[in-house]
Amino acid sequence: MKSSTMHRQILFGALAMAAFVALMPRSSSAVLATLTDDTYVTDASPSIHGTKATLKVQDSPTHDSSAYVKFNLGNLPAGVAAADIDKAILTVFVSKLSGTGAVSVFEADPTSFPGWNESSLNTTNAPATLGSALQTVTPASKFEYVNFDVTAAVLDWVTTPAHNNGLVLTPGTGANLLFESKESKASGHAPALQFTLKTSVTSANIVDGTIQNADIANSTIQGGKIASGTINGSNIASSTITGSNVASGTITGGNIASSTITSGNIGTNTILGSNIALGTIFNTNLANSSVTISPGSGLSASPGATVSLGGTITMSIPTGGVTSTHILDGTIATADLANLAVTGAKIANGTITGSKVAGATLDDVNMLHPRAYALINPSGPALLENSGFYLVTRASTGTYCVFADPDPAQFPPAITVDWQLSSGTTIPYFAQWVSAGAFTCGSGAYEVKTFQLISGSLSPSDTVAFTIIVP
Repeated sequence: MKSSTMHRQILFGALAMAAFVALMPRSSSAVLATLTDDTYVTDASPSIHGTKATLKVQDSPTHDSSAYVKFNLGNLPAGVAAADIDKAILTVFVSKLSGTGAVSVFEADPTSFPGWNESSLNTTNAPATLGSALQTVTPASKFEYVNFDVTAAVLDWVTTPAHNNGLVLTPGTGANLLFESKESKASGHAPALQFTLKTSVTSANIVDGTIQNADIANSTIQGGKIASGTINGSNIASSTITGSNVASGTITGGNIASSTITSGNIGTNTILGSNIALGTIFNTNLANSSVTISPGSGLSASPGATVSLGGTITMSIPTGGVTSTHILDGTIATADLANLAVTGAKIANGTITGSKVAGATLDDVNMLHPRAYALINPSGPALLENSGFYLVTRASTGTYCVFADPDPAQFPPAITVDWQLSSGTTIPYFAQWVSAGAFTCGSGAYEVKTFQLISGSLSPSDTVAFTIIVP
């Protein structure tokens, strides 16, 4: 009879082990923690129950009993962090159910009797529960496994190993049951803690051409997830990529297979310069005529203008379209300016310095294209070869008032003697512009005085012809 009873116990233990394996969550990345201690404490006495085959969880009018279990997480792969853990499940086996009620699982307070073990734990030194219940379950019958989600506790332990002071199973109203411990003779019924690790999908896990739009959660694809050169135009739905999808400066030529992105893949006016890392998009990355320049405000392109790779981009700039904000500092070169394109009105006051002007440039430009010029014949006097001057009068001997469109107060002239038209018995001749002192001509006229050198002295003369140029 004894042999038959033992045989039934062994058979039942084998069946229970098979059931435990079948009921445990399955995952290719599942890891079992090592159970180091399991016991229970009872309010009624300070007895130690670490060698008992069962863990009592009981709600009683006179005393309560709570179970304590502790696990070593050393079986986790090296380098595993909290972010790598998907779920952690505590599984216990109900060997006896005398009263139905809820059972809650808590973290054991790490500051209360840290480092406890089943050989010394009793009601006088048992750690308190920490925070809120991790999960509450009501077992329905005996000989069944009960699972508790304790993920939050395990994440805490992985982040701060010193917080691992075990778990506490406490009774709710009416609960009266026994869980089997690791000391139970029915093999395979000990409490178990299983982790499920998050798995990373690699290219080897994915069958070519099988990822569909419905398979991808919104905002899950990031630059670091895409192998360089693997996304091509056929992978992108037309007009679905906008500037908000692309982090500034993250798309480089290495991320795009050559000639694969076309204008149909890019939403109108959505990719900005800030989205593209400088110097990373090359002709080979773009299909022919795939870039369309849309007109905008200020500096813009001709509407509908396209870029043909290997050719040129012709920009149509509206009148008054270019301002200082459109020009990068130090980028205008000689070749960028058409001849005579720059006038004084185009230049902000005080912005031209000597280092900006090539040698002899101002004289060359201003003399070839002066504001006004005239040859003054003293006979009359008269304006010859005139432009910009409209009247010349002689105020007194050797004093001429030359009236011009340019304002004499702003634009000083250059005066030279015309030796061929000058006449007289004595040379040399002299002509000078009066720029200060007492003026004869008044405002609105250039005052020029002419002289002959007679007996070593300059004498006013009406025989001196001269040229006046206003640059």
